[in-house]
Amino acid sequence: MADNLLYVSWGGSGRNDTVEAAALQAAQAGGSFVYLGIVDNAKFGDVASATLEMLIEELDFILRAQTKAVMRHINSPETASRVIVRRGDVGAELRTVAAEIGVSTALVGGPLPIRDQRTAAEVIASLESETGLKLTLI
Repeated sequence: MADNLLYVSWGGSGRNDTVEAAALQAAQAGGSFVYLGIVDNAKFGDVASATLEMLIEELDFILRAQTKAVMRHINSPETASRVIVRRGDVGAELRTVAAEIGVSTALVGGPLPIRDQRTAAEVIASLESETGLKLTLI
């Protein structure tokens, strides 16, 4: 079996078509699909703890359902898939999960949540520098 394929989204990124494209790449390569959803501090840092815990539980459920539906849609329900939901800094969580699953690349679901007048290319370049990963916006 091929390696894990890591797909990451945060802050509302990761449309269904990008999840599907990433899952299809994993299936075609004979690898497993790992969906990392990050509840980022930049957007959710001031949310009350109890509310945030509920949000994370709901996000986990939604991403698992979405992943299962996508695998059926691409006719690849046998492809191993996993959902990981983390809270924190996008770069730190991405770097940690990539190390845990043993990958040096990741697909980033678009459209990206852009802040501070940055372009998508600048966000990707900054994350690559911070994480040491090769990232591709999908």
